[in-house]
Amino acid sequence: MRMLKSVMSFKGETQRSLANKIGISESSLSNKLTGISDFKQTEMQKISTVLSLSPQQYYDIFFNIETY
Repeated sequence: MRMLKSVMSFKGETQRSLANKIGISESSLSNKLTGISDFKQTEMQKISTVLSLSPQQYYDIFFNIETY
């Protein structure tokens, strides 16, 4: 989720602000960003909208396997 964290930083979103905008707790978002739990499809879509992700960014963030 390094790429997601980078995009969040570039767009000026903190974990708290993004969590609020997608309707989950900050701790839940933290768990998802560290790989403890997975994003739901609806959360991925909301993040894409909030961060104005391109289709390629969406794929790279949520479907490319990376180590944490």
